[in-house]
Amino acid sequence: MSLRPCLVCLPALLALLSACSERAPAAAPAVAAVAAAASQPVALVARGKVEVPGGLLEVAAPLEGSLRTLAVAEGQTVHRGQLLAVLASPALEQEAAVAQAELALARSKQQQLTQRIAPARSLLARLDEAERAGAADPVRSDEARQALREAESAVRVGAAELALTQARLQSLQVQLAQRRVLAPVDGLVQTELAPVGSRVAAGRPLLSLLPARALRVRAEVNEALAPALHTGLRASVVPDGPQAPGTAPLAGRVVRVGAMYGSSRLDDEPLARGGQRVLECWIELETAGALRAGQWVRVNLHE
Repeated sequence: MSLRPCLVCLPALLALLSACSERAPAAAPAVAAVAAAASQPVALVARGKVEVPGGLLEVAAPLEGSLRTLAVAEGQTVHRGQLLAVLASPALEQEAAVAQAELALARSKQQQLTQRIAPARSLLARLDEAERAGAADPVRSDEARQALREAESAVRVGAAELALTQARLQSLQVQLAQRRVLAPVDGLVQTELAPVGSRVAAGRPLLSLLPARALRVRAEVNEALAPALHTGLRASVVPDGPQAPGTAPLAGRVVRVGAMYGSSRLDDEPLARGGQRVLECWIELETAGALRAGQWVRVNLHE
């Protein structure tokens, strides 16, 4: 048996082993880098939309009627209790005017009746004194006493009629006040939904109001990344689309995570993503910066 073939192969084998030993140190840093990357916290990337808690408020007509006045314009800032619109009611307004005149008449009448009390009491006192002195007929004292009782009774009746007229007028004024539409909260008039002069039914929206509340972001995290989503995550928010140079992300924090998965509400074409599901979360911003309600944003979530 010849040993020559084995001797020829030995140098080749030694060269191969030497090459493997040279490559081994190079592979170790790559493995270490992968392990280090795996140990870093993974940032979640999400799409979101800026919104106002509760959304737009539609201010509706409380009663049926004709829209007489819109006291505000689109883009105007309003405060709670400020007059927004007035519904016309000619018949009710006329009835209230009549009740106002009746109230004035009842007050005048009551004043006249009250003014009769003092003279009647004075006359009765003089006649009683004269009767005790024997200088007056007792019949006159009785007549004066009866006149005083009638005057006091007339005052009481007049007071009741006055109260009834006041109550009727107050009821009409309440009905008229219900036709004055007031701002329910501080906010910004967004859209006029009914033209002046139009007939509106009870409950029909007259205008939409953007409440003056702190803006928040509703973000959607893909189902595959959702297990890492939880409250307390920090958020970096930037507007979607091209950014101006020097634009800094806005800071925020996840304050609520949705309880169920669902389809995206941010996609214009939800079928384009093949029915992928998302989990919603809500981000409270430290400051809204130049963001506006309805604006799309990109969100990075991290520990």
